[in-house]
Amino acid sequence: MTIATVTATDLLNAARAAGIVIDDGEGHDTSPHLYIWTTTEDEVLYIGKAASTARTRDEERWTKDFDSHMISVGFLSLINRHQGIKKTFAFKTVDGRVLEQALDGWHGASVDNLRAALHREWEPREIESVLIRMAVLAGVPIANSSSAGQWESYNGRIENTLAAVAVINSDALRVPSLEEAIADAPDAQITAPSS
Repeated sequence: MTIATVTATDLLNAARAAGIVIDDGEGHDTSPHLYIWTTTEDEVLYIGKAASTARTRDEERWTKDFDSHMISVGFLSLINRHQGIKKTFAFKTVDGRVLEQALDGWHGASVDNLRAALHREWEPREIESVLIRMAVLAGVPIANSSSAGQWESYNGRIENTLAAVAVINSDALRVPSLEEAIADAPDAQITAPSS
């Protein structure tokens, strides 16, 4: 069995479809900014934000100086094992009109809270959390520690609700149902219950 992953391209496209305005940033070193460490195949490893370019420059330097024979932080092992590539992006805003369209047909208290926040200012740290939550809700492993909880503590938070809207509205990120997963699996070891 292979582990499901998400590409930075799919993650950002789903975020944009939910109204999150993020500029492609090859060469962007704006402050503050968002960044995603990916594999050479664009698979997301880690999502971060930085108040200045110093943090990401430090991460790049630490990664280059990594010695596998020394005790170090897990982040450096992860980035080196997967030949990580840092991609930088500039978060601009959340477009309330686009998000309102994405919310069409959605109901409930969490959705009402998100609707109430449609036209407020969003912080880069909140969008970092949304992107991490998107990976979590898409059912893929992510190396982040903050915002990566697997249980109910994020339910009801507007960042989680925005992430859920982005994931569920995205064919690339939506978690397949058990029946879809079984149908797509070659030589499946699971049989779907009959109706």
